[in-house]
Amino acid sequence: MLTEILLLTSQFGAPRAGSTTLEDFLNLLIMPHLNLQTNQLLDQDAQNKLLLQSSKIVSEGLGKSEEFMMVSIKTDVPMIFGGEHGPTAFLEIKSIGISGDKTKDICRDLCDLVESVADIPKERIYVKFNDVQRSMWGWKGDMLG
Repeated sequence: MLTEILLLTSQFGAPRAGSTTLEDFLNLLIMPHLNLQTNQLLDQDAQNKLLLQSSKIVSEGLGKSEEFMMVSIKTDVPMIFGGEHGPTAFLEIKSIGISGDKTKDICRDLCDLVESVADIPKERIYVKFNDVQRSMWGWKGDMLG
């Protein structure tokens, strides 16, 4: 773990102002993951827009490095919403150290993006945030906590 800390510090510098502990600093860097599922069949251009723009929205919204951000999209998934067929999407964000005061803006920005790119009304989009414990997140064959 010390080797990873030294590597991260060499890549990103010392902990930022306001980071009171090494754990706070590491939480700024640890990999968020966004999984977007929709019942819509999206062309490659739309998928690329969603991948790139959602990566920025989530990493910036969480205050984490985009270098560690992962985004996946599954299209044409059998889904209904409210007992009805029609355009719908489910977005799930997992990360270590999600602050509740940031989720509203991220949710709004992601829903705006999905609505504009995939033509899915915001009222048919769910966004779920999962704050994952360090001991439950692995990277490079090892656990982070």
